[in-house]
Amino acid sequence: EQAKAAGAKIFVLTSDSNSKLASIAYHVFVYPQIVSQQLMKTCYEQFTFLLFDKIAYDIMEFVDIPKDFPSKNHSILE
Repeated sequence: EQAKAAGAKIFVLTSDSNSKLASIAYHVFVYPQIVSQQLMKTCYEQFTFLLFDKIAYDIMEFVDIPKDFPSKNHSILE
């Protein structure tokens, strides 16, 4: 609510379009509830990582960043 009051546009990824956060969002991306037997991480967390990977890839294509750029600037030892 503070971010919205300050002028931020809030985008929400959720399976609950009736949540409080969804009710104040500028745009709500609703996806169906996922039933999974995966260990350790939730399927929603994995979905979010995949979505942000796709967004990053699209930005790289839009601004013409070479595809090998991230691997040259990222360590798996973090």
